[in-house]
Formats: sequence, structure tokens, C-alpha cells
Amino acid sequence: MNELYIARITTKGQVTLPLELRKFLNIKKGDYILFEKKGSRVEIKKMVPPHDFDDFARPIRERFKREGITPDDVEAAIKWARGVTENHRPSFSVENDGLMPRPSPVPPPGRETAPG
Repeated sequence: MNELYIARITTKGQVTLPLELRKFLNIKKGDYILFEKKGSRVEIKKMVPPHDFDDFARPIRERFKREGITPDDVEAAIKWARGVTENHRPSFSVENDGLMPRPSPVPPPGRETAPG
């Protein structure tokens, strides 16, 4: 049988997980939790640091393969985000004291607009 718990959301959108759930998931102060959307439901899981890089990278590699994202696509996206084009060095904005690259107006292949 499913157990139900109620928690109230604060004005800042924060939720306190009920003590029973924190104990069940062994969640302590400073731990991270993952919210995974599955259709109209949301699952909560305790984030566990990967023991090695392959465990960490596996879901990313699987998604890239599933969506047909190539290493060249990733490189192009990185260059685009840094404001680098093939024959262009990044320009730096005055507003950021010259420390942050200004994004290039030329998106990588397959991108019409800025991400996000």
C-alpha cells in the first residue's frame, strides 16, 4: 500500500520533506535530492555521488546516442556559447569588465536561437 505524506510549500517555493521520508531515504543536511518527472508524477531520489566517471557519464552518453548528438555537435555548442566562430576570436563585453566572452550572433549548426 502507498504511504501518503503532506508538506506545505513556502512563499519561496521551498518544501520540508517529512521526517519519515528523510529517514527512509537517509537524507541528511547538505545532501542533494533529485526530482525526476515521469508523466504527471514526480519521483524524489537521494543523489549519490558516482564512484567513477563512467557511472556518471553513462546516462549522458545514452541520451546523446538516443538523440543523435555527436562530439562535433558538442564542440560546436561549446564554441557558440563561448562566442567563438571559425575565423573569429571571442569579443569581450565592457559591461562585464572584459572578463566574460560576448556570445557570437552565429549559432552552431541546427540551432536557430540561443539555448534556454
